[in-house]
Parts: sequence; C-alpha cells; structure tokens
Amino acid sequence: MMYRFLLSLPVLFLACGPANGPTQAAAEADAPAARTVPTLEKVWETDTSLTTVESVYYDADRGRLYTANIENGPWEMDGQGSIGIVTPEGEVTNARWTTGLNAPKGMGTHNGMLYVADIDAVVEIDLESGEIANRYVLEGAAGLNDIDIADDGTIYVSDSQTGRVHRGTPGTGWEVATEGMERPNGVLVTSAGVLLGDTGAETLSRLKEDGSREVLVQGVQPDGIVALEDGGYLVSRWGGEIHYVSPDWKATSIFTSSAEQDKTADIFYLPESQLVLVPTFFGNRVVAYRVNWEG
Repeated sequence: MMYRFLLSLPVLFLACGPANGPTQAAAEADAPAARTVPTLEKVWETDTSLTTVESVYYDADRGRLYTANIENGPWEMDGQGSIGIVTPEGEVTNARWTTGLNAPKGMGTHNGMLYVADIDAVVEIDLESGEIANRYVLEGAAGLNDIDIADDGTIYVSDSQTGRVHRGTPGTGWEVATEGMERPNGVLVTSAGVLLGDTGAETLSRLKEDGSREVLVQGVQPDGIVALEDGGYLVSRWGGEIHYVSPDWKATSIFTSSAEQDKTADIFYLPESQLVLVPTFFGNRVVAYRVNWEG
C-alpha cells in the first residue's frame, strides 16, 4: 500500500499544477463577462397632489408628463378619475387637467390624442384642450389596464379581469389579440414583437402571430415594461419592486420601495436623461430615478 501511494505522488503534483497555469488561464479567457446590472438613484419626486397615481407617460412634443390618477377604488365606475400634468423636473402644474374618468391606468399617444385604459373603455383625449373626444367601449372588457401603441396607430390594451389583450384602432374597430392569460397587465410594443406581462402567472412573454405567447421570463409580475438602451428592460411589480431583464432574458431585482404605501405601478423611461419615472399609487406622487450603469 505504501509503494502505490509513493508512485502516485508525482502524478498528483502534476495534476494540481501551479494555481495560475496555462489551463486555468485559458479557461478564464473563455469565461463570459459578468452581466452588467444597473442601479437606480433617486433624482426628484412630485408633491402628493396626485391622488392614487397609477401610470405616467411623457409627451415629447409638448415636453410634459401625464399622470393617470384613479382617485378612488381601482375598479370603480365612479367618474372620479383624472389626468394630471407634471413637468420633466417633477413640478405638478395641473393635478386634474382632465376629469370625468373612472379608474384610468395605462396611457399612450398618437396623432395628437392621448389614449387611456379606463376599465371597459379606451378614452381618447385631445392633447391640446384636455377634453375627452371619444370613449371606445370594448365588448366584454371589464378591467382594462395597460396600453401601448404601435407606430401605425394600432393600440394594444390588456384586460386584467378577463385574461385578454385587445388590439385595434378607433377607425377600424377592435379584436382580441390573445386570451387565456391569468392576469395580463404590462404591454410594450417593440421591433421584436409585443411584450406582455402576466402578473398572475408571473411571466413576461411575447405575442405570436397566431395569438399564442412565447414565455421569455418567469418569476416577475410586470405592471409596467420599458425598454433600455442596452437591449434589456425594466419591469415593475406593483407591490414595490423593479426588475432588470437583460437582453438574454435574465431577471434581477434592482429596487424595492422603502415606504409601505409606495408602490411601483406603470413606469415610464426617458432615454435622454436616463430617468425611470415611478408612479407610487397610494404614495400619491411620481418619483424619478436615474438608471446608473456603473458603481
């Protein structure tokens, strides 16, 4: 037994080799670089005059932010909801610019109009006057939530109560783009397809042409979805959390709200200033955070 042990010592020494030998160096050279994950740094916040603010949207043509203020129960047909106006620096200039909505949530603009998801209807508001121009009631809709609009004017709007995502335009009518989701919420139109968040199934998926969905990320609850310059995304979870989703669809939690009443609802991103705008819902304000890629 001793003889066999002594013979094996040189073999053992050669197998271990120096700690920084050629084999390890080559492996380190071939190893993928660590993923860069951004951090968020608070820049400004509004006052608390925006009652139950669920969504925020930037109008680049007019240089102002719109806020969707529920002002009461999130699914009440009470006519108390409103749209507010905020400067890009966080000053509330008109907390109730447009009134007469119910429980407004996601927003988008096209051809001089603001489109707002409002329980059973997509409300069309004139961006110059702030007046409601039309209400497009969607058949069977019960909980319209988020909206995004393609360049050609096609509107996508999720219905959290029925498990559907509707698609259409005011001039041509509406159809069900997909159904059978648990609780659809966040919607984002991208060059690679329409991304859909399901807060019930905790997934981020991509809408396919046949109406089915390709699951891209699991373990997230996308209320709002915004695209970043690196090809990744930020997705907000209403309960007070924001995830970074990398271009290869890996999710990392990068923010948790410190105040119990502060939620992270339907976020918006300003690439020029690298600010993500977070409506805090029960916190009654919007908070802006800078997306930092270093340190």
